[in-house]
Formats: sequence, C-alpha cells, structure tokens
Amino acid sequence: MTRERLPIVPDPSLDIFELTVKNQHTARIYRRKDASVLPLFVYQHGGGFVKGGLETDDKTCRAIAKRCNICVLSVEYRLTPEHPFPIGFEDCWEVLSWTSTKEAETQLSVDLKKGFLVGGTSAGANFTAGLAHRFYHSPPSSTSSPITGLVFWAGSWCHPDVRPTHLKPYILSVDEIDDAPG
Repeated sequence: MTRERLPIVPDPSLDIFELTVKNQHTARIYRRKDASVLPLFVYQHGGGFVKGGLETDDKTCRAIAKRCNICVLSVEYRLTPEHPFPIGFEDCWEVLSWTSTKEAETQLSVDLKKGFLVGGTSAGANFTAGLAHRFYHSPPSSTSSPITGLVFWAGSWCHPDVRPTHLKPYILSVDEIDDAPG
C-alpha cells in the first residue's frame, strides 16, 4: 500500500493504460481487448486516506474488467497528511465530474446509459458515499448522466460509540479486523 509507481504489467485479455484528467489527476483504465462501447466503473482505492495508489487495487480492477465486461477507471488521489482533507476527495470529484462528460465518454469509449457505477474499497468506499451524495444533489452539469450503481467494499461509516443497540450484532466488520496489519 505505497504510492509506488510500477510499470503496467501487460495482460493478454486487457487494454490497460493511464491518462491524465484535467491536466493533474492520473487515472488507470482497464478494459477487455475485445470490447467496444462499455459501461463505466469509477473506482477509488483503499489505504485509510494516507496510503495506497493505482498499484494497491490493480488486481481487483483487472478482475472486475475481465469478469464484468466494464471499463474500470481507477483514480489516483492525493493523500493525507501532506494533502489534508478534502483535497483527496476533491481530486476524486474532479475525475468523477470529468467522466460524466461527452468528452470522457468518447475518449474512454464508454456509454454511461449502459451503466455508470462509482465505488471503492475502504477509504475509497467512504469517498464513494460522499461523491454519490454530492453528484445526486449537485450534478457537475445539466447534461450529466446519473450514477446507476454504487459499490462499497470495506467502508466504515458508523463509529462503535454511536451504533444503534439493535444493530450492534450486525455491524462487526471493523471490530473483526481492528488488529489487522492494514
């Protein structure tokens, strides 16, 4: 979970490349080689907002692109503490806003009417919740396609001290891994 930048390892079934969004945000794209126009999945990596990058969830993004026949756009956002909140969130917002444009649809060869998913793991899942809320209430433009699905992997939104008593037996994921290496 470092910000290490490794060369992209080729995959015989995928086209994988990076692009710069709005002259400052790097994103890595994963799509099946035999695909034409696809739905889009905008993905935010995990890392507790302080670690991680495009390499962190590279295997996950590859698997999604292969198995779901969807274009995956993985966002590299700036990390804390060097870039305090909300800088990383705003990076993801700028990329998400760009992906909802006709320019992005053309450049990525995607059709948001076929599907426009936003998701992430851990910190990325938390960003996803805020991004979806903001997108719904303040779409980047009047022509923005709506988000059609959300994916939350290992997100955490409920501090143990404020968990409703009747739900405590069901909200275990954070407690079960609170001593994990990550």
